[in-house]
Amino acid sequence: MEVCGAVAYVAITATAANAGPDAGWAPPPAEATASDRFVLLWGNAELYRTPDDPAPLRAYDYPDADRLLHANALYAAPVLGEGDGGRIEVRLGGNLEWSRHCVGSNLLPYWTAVRVWIDPEDLVEVLDEEVVVDHEDGTGVRLMPGTPLVGDRAWLDGQLVPVPAGAIRSKTYPGDAPRLDPMEMAHSIPWDSPGTLGGEPYAVRRPDYQYGDELWISWASPTDGGHVVALRDGCGEIRFLMDGDKPTEPSGLWGIMGGTEDTRSQVVFPAGTTLYWIDGTPAGVTTQDHGYEPAQVYGDAMRCVDHEIINTMRALPPLTVPLCVRPDDVVTP
Repeated sequence: MEVCGAVAYVAITATAANAGPDAGWAPPPAEATASDRFVLLWGNAELYRTPDDPAPLRAYDYPDADRLLHANALYAAPVLGEGDGGRIEVRLGGNLEWSRHCVGSNLLPYWTAVRVWIDPEDLVEVLDEEVVVDHEDGTGVRLMPGTPLVGDRAWLDGQLVPVPAGAIRSKTYPGDAPRLDPMEMAHSIPWDSPGTLGGEPYAVRRPDYQYGDELWISWASPTDGGHVVALRDGCGEIRFLMDGDKPTEPSGLWGIMGGTEDTRSQVVFPAGTTLYWIDGTPAGVTTQDHGYEPAQVYGDAMRCVDHEIINTMRALPPLTVPLCVRPDDVVTP
């Protein structure tokens, strides 16, 4: 077992890839059909390869009470089934359900769909219905089904928002739940700017994973003595009252870089190829062609790569595990 900070990694070497699976290749299972329910996982959720695997792919030694505070990343996954021991099988990645829930799965790679198991206690509690609270001063909250909950508050992109006591909670939520459309980020305010929400003090906090000195906001509407400011993501919207001058225009711009991958000199795992764990048991499928540099691919009986199945965007180290394909399934330059 290798320990890195607060994270304990299960050591898996490339030796098995050279030797090949002891019992030969296991046949791929029939493609599971996702249910109409989704679950939400924190970035430090412990994932398992099988419903009865005693060791997770990655384990954390955070005290239970502190686990959520250390995991600033969230990702959603469709439910595939439930094992006899109570674990739930989910699908990670594949970019197949990005628009079907308010949180999304942008922390997961789009070219693989990996099947893993999770204990129910590691699922994030979420709202199972839409919640709308409007106050006379123009402030309020709108929360969509699937909004993550931490105690009596909702989590909206790092902000904790009060939730009415009667809201329906669940460990799963509908896959067809609507998500809010993004609004133009036209203004900015300093982190920890004081304000009120329904007459009670409220201030936006700066999550550990955010950089910069300002928070971008959706809009600011003038009112007596201040401005009603809106923050929105796919799961909800907060409108709170700020005293003082109108918020400023943002000082920077976010950019998105993209392009077409040139795989002519790479080892390609074609779309539709069955993926295997390093012991030869099925792990999932590739959802589109993806190339790796030859130096990244190892093994003889199996052709394997160290694959990042979760990237928690600085909140925690990425979860990287060996994934393999049959040698005949690889396209080489």
